[in-house]
Amino acid sequence: MLSGGFLLKTNACLLTYFLVQWAFCILLFILIIFSEPFNTAGLLDTIISV
Repeated sequence: MLSGGFLLKTNACLLTYFLVQWAFCILLFILIIFSEPFNTAGLLDTIISV
């Protein structure tokens, strides 16, 4: 029983982690789209160098 609960908790943590990563990627994508008229190349260079 204990291992099952632990597994469930671990899966929930992983799911939350992946959802956060996914949301971050979407936000980054939106940021790139909106900043395109200004300086997309500079922004991409900044992201890649980080």
